Amino acid sequence: VPSGGFSGGGVYLSGGLLLDCAIQGNSVPFSGGGGGIRVAGGTVRNCLVCRNYVDWSGAGISMVGGAVENCTIVTNQGGVSAAGVFQGGGGLTNCVIYFNAVGNYSGAGAVYSCAPELGSGTGNLTGDPRFRSLALADFRLAPDSPCVNAGTNLSWMPGAKDLAGQLRVAATRVDMGAYERPENGSVFIAR
Repeated sequence: VPSGGFSGGGVYLSGGLLLDCAIQGNSVPFSGGGGGIRVAGGTVRNCLVCRNYVDWSGAGISMVGGAVENCTIVTNQGGVSAAGVFQGGGGLTNCVIYFNAVGNYSGAGAVYSCAPELGSGTGNLTGDPRFRSLALADFRLAPDSPCVNAGTNLSWMPGAKDLAGQLRVAATRVDMGAYERPENGSVFIAR
């Protein structure tokens, strides 16, 4: 649903926890930021942020504080730069920021994340994250994704679930993004 505000078209977060959400199809007009989410404080965790729009930058997420952890930020559209994430403050960990129009990431301080613009930083990757199907908007990681077991484990992860309800750490290290790749040989029972 398009927003009439100037920042945080889907969500404006200034504290607390935004957990396990899909933020999609939102917009911010003019020179606002955060077509999907504007993060001024608090934590965004295990979220999919896609198909959001902003005229300026930060169509997916615009950060001035807070933290973004294990999110997948894809296919957002921005007018000037950093359609995926514009980071002016706060911390970004274990995120996949890819396939956004007019740049994926602008800022400093991202760690254990994947975006073409992340040439340096602890644990960062720049190559294609290899989703199961970009064309079908299946943003789970393919078996050969470089983002599998490439994140850093955080204190909240033991026993936690990913966006799809699977254990957040399926092997010894967490995957980057909102979805954890099940270990080979896992059996799932549909209910």
